[in-house]
Amino acid sequence: MRLSARDQEAVFPIRILMLNKFFKRLAFTATLLVMLSAPSGFTYADGTVLLELNKLESLETGCHAYLVSHNQTSENFTELIIDLVIFREDGIIEKVIGASLAPLPPDKTSVKVFNLQLSCNQIGRLLINDVTECAGSQNMRADCLDFLSTSSRAPVELIK
Repeated sequence: MRLSARDQEAVFPIRILMLNKFFKRLAFTATLLVMLSAPSGFTYADGTVLLELNKLESLETGCHAYLVSHNQTSENFTELIIDLVIFREDGIIEKVIGASLAPLPPDKTSVKVFNLQLSCNQIGRLLINDVTECAGSQNMRADCLDFLSTSSRAPVELIK
């Protein structure tokens, strides 16, 4: 049976909708397969470690930085040391310090306080340059910087 031109015009949008639905399902299936075939262990699908510069506090001994960490992964970090670069307001590097965030169990929020040994008003921004030590309960990791996510509630930016 042959459709008239008018009937073909009516059927054409229905075919487009069916193809659109087919391709959406195909894309969803492909994405699901990629996620399921990813290597097991610590991956983006497993979560991130959120680092927030919560506040800077001026004291006689210098500036205290309050860093809030939230481990949204299944990894129990026994070692997690970041290479923290402190920039002055003029963009010049003031100093580099190592800051340990461990221990950091899974689904745990913790606060670490660091004395930056300079005045808070001298700080322009903080950079997590690298993760120098990173080990979980199972093994050493080389990709920990990728899984850190940064934010700041302080007037100073925390970036990576």
